[in-house]
Amino acid sequence: AIDKAYTAAGFGFPTADWMKLFDGNEGLKLGISARPRIVVFGGGLPIRIDGQLVGGVGVSGASESQDEACARAALAALVPADDHVQEQS
Repeated sequence: AIDKAYTAAGFGFPTADWMKLFDGNEGLKLGISARPRIVVFGGGLPIRIDGQLVGGVGVSGASESQDEACARAALAALVPADDHVQEQS
């Protein structure tokens, strides 16, 4: 969970979005996922306040979808709704 928060805060986007970036690039996938503290699956979200990246929230211990849902609930409790991270598509 700590590394999910670290990854989301360090890169500024949800950890689940890494898989979209890896599409068709196995070398990138292997290289990034081998880096210490970098997590490339769901459960980590960046925290933004007034549009500024201030940290990350990470959840681990359940399925990826459950971790994502719990992270979203934590983010909703921490940050006003209008400041929530905009999902990349």
